[in-house]
Amino acid sequence: MSESEKRSEPREQRIESKEYGFDEGASVVVDTIEALLATGQECAAVSVNGSTVHVGKSRFTDEVAIRLKEKGITVINCTNVDSMLTIKDTVALSRKNSETEQMVILFTADSLTGFSLLKEKIKEVRLNKDNHLKRQADKIGLSVGKIDLRIGIYRPDSPFDKPEGCESFADIMIRNDRAVDKQPPPRYV
Repeated sequence: MSESEKRSEPREQRIESKEYGFDEGASVVVDTIEALLATGQECAAVSVNGSTVHVGKSRFTDEVAIRLKEKGITVINCTNVDSMLTIKDTVALSRKNSETEQMVILFTADSLTGFSLLKEKIKEVRLNKDNHLKRQADKIGLSVGKIDLRIGIYRPDSPFDKPEGCESFADIMIRNDRAVDKQPPPRYV
């Protein structure tokens, strides 16, 4: 089996969806990413989805990125899978300037409406998302076979919708008790 076939083969390993607070969740995410990269994987793809606006998604992804960079791991932020072509030069520059080929791509707006699905649809939707990611990554010469970690973040007054019969699509759920609505900038007349 070629290296390309190995990386595109879907891995069935799935983390049981767990919920954490902000700090503990950031630690768990970093540890999980380090474990993925320790297997020799070149690139870890991480998708972060918020239940709505002002839940702390940007702050959380910044915290995870800081912790990873402190460990010498290259981190590239990308809005979503469809915008991967915009990071082609960043990936090339990171490879040139980094001591290691390993990197993490944080998709920060790769959302799914409601982030909950009927149990029997989760595998199909994950596979579709993973295949889409692989096609986009191939366009920029990046070895990514799937979204390795799906994170949902919400605040207590803005949870994800979870209709009856549905399950969370996330591997890790972050409950952000610190998040508050952002204040609009002052208006000057």
